[in-house]
Amino acid sequence: MNGKIINFDDYKNTGIVIADDGVQYAFDGKDWIEKYAPKAGDNVDFMFNGTGSINRISYQSSQSQVSTPPSLLKDPQNQSISTTPEIEDYGRPGHSQHDENIGSLYLAESNYGIVDWTKKVFSNYATFTGRARRKEYWLFYLATILLSVVFGFMEGFFGALLGIGTGDEAISPLILALVFFIPTIAVATRRLHDTGRSGWWQLLWFIPIIGWIVLVVFLAQQTSPQSNQWGLPAKRVQ
Repeated sequence: MNGKIINFDDYKNTGIVIADDGVQYAFDGKDWIEKYAPKAGDNVDFMFNGTGSINRISYQSSQSQVSTPPSLLKDPQNQSISTTPEIEDYGRPGHSQHDENIGSLYLAESNYGIVDWTKKVFSNYATFTGRARRKEYWLFYLATILLSVVFGFMEGFFGALLGIGTGDEAISPLILALVFFIPTIAVATRRLHDTGRSGWWQLLWFIPIIGWIVLVVFLAQQTSPQSNQWGLPAKRVQ
């Protein structure tokens, strides 16, 4: 059956397609078989399973997979104009940006949980370039708190169980802090990059209260939809 995607939610990994007869159907991202992430406006073919749910959805075979890059568009005077592509076009067929798989990456990361984001941060342990979305920063921050609580509890529990008075209660938190220090600074730098700011804004941590509030607001801001000197947006922004 033919239709057109009218909505796709990256976070929920679900979308809605309207068939040629006007009937709307919901579909799951796992049933999208194409390399690039779906977006509103895509013309698609889809099939149903035995229960009447969509179990396969793809671009229409008649839909051209080659489009003109924004940099080659013409203005009314037939002059070439250079534009900054909208983030929803990244990873689309025919787009000429350096990483043709970025759309698939956005789609995959929409399903990430706290463990996945923590793994990603550690895989970029000392990477101070690039950009990081809010989920990456804040779920990693939550992971550091949870691990600190768990390690503190285990140290106290086993110390009491074995009747050991260590007198070194600060050792484990100190080791944990050292392990997390570099990736925490790195992911915060990338998070600030994603809002269009330099990582040096983290120096605000040295200004009590006011500096902390300002920095938290910066770190909590939405992804800037434009490409900047640190790369593409960390997530697709409609």
